[in-house]
Amino acid sequence: MLRRHRPPPLALTALYPPHRQLSRRVRVFVDWLVELCDHPDIRDRLVS
Repeated sequence: MLRRHRPPPLALTALYPPHRQLSRRVRVFVDWLVELCDHPDIRDRLVS
């Protein structure tokens, strides 16, 4: 509909206790989310 309009960036926050190390699973998940949100095609689908 408004193909030329770009929505503002999405804010996504991953919170975890600062006194604990991230488990490998959580670290992989957070890294995956970062990649997912940085990919333009995926980002456009998340916003639409």
